Amino acid sequence: MRGGPGSAQGPIPLSEADLVRYRSLTAARHPRFGKDAKGLTPPQLETLGWLTEGIDKLVEARNAAFAATEGSTFAPFFDAVEAKPLTSEQRDAVICWDERQLIVAAAGSGKTSTLIAKAGYAIHRGLAQPDEILALTYTNKAGHELKDRIAKRANPHVHASTMHSWSFDLLRDHGNELGLP
Repeated sequence: MRGGPGSAQGPIPLSEADLVRYRSLTAARHPRFGKDAKGLTPPQLETLGWLTEGIDKLVEARNAAFAATEGSTFAPFFDAVEAKPLTSEQRDAVICWDERQLIVAAAGSGKTSTLIAKAGYAIHRGLAQPDEILALTYTNKAGHELKDRIAKRANPHVHASTMHSWSFDLLRDHGNELGLP
């Protein structure tokens, strides 16, 4: 469910992978490179930077537009997903959709609320199914709290655990495949 420019969902965010793919396609279309450019490596693409001069500003502008659109579209969700509305920093972390994201913050700053909102946002936006989401935390106390709150506020099928418990389960269930006793 990703929208493009002018769609009801507004612009989509561009990632580093999109940028590399764009540079590769741009080089491939250039008459000097022809079909052979599809196999270019990132260092080779870097030398062709003149083909995509200014693309970084385009990506930044497009991502800012996407964040603004998502921020207003999902404002009611961000206001109600937890007991207190999410802060602007939490909303930015929820909207940011890199392949992996590490949230580091002080105790009581809202990391658990951000994880819960991120899971709920992914489900509501159609970016992931509940059983495709893994929410990990470090301590047992935070793990129990995360499990309880994510089940109530996002979806009971989201897997929430501590890193240690999840790792133990993974090794217990798949250790033989890795040659472990």
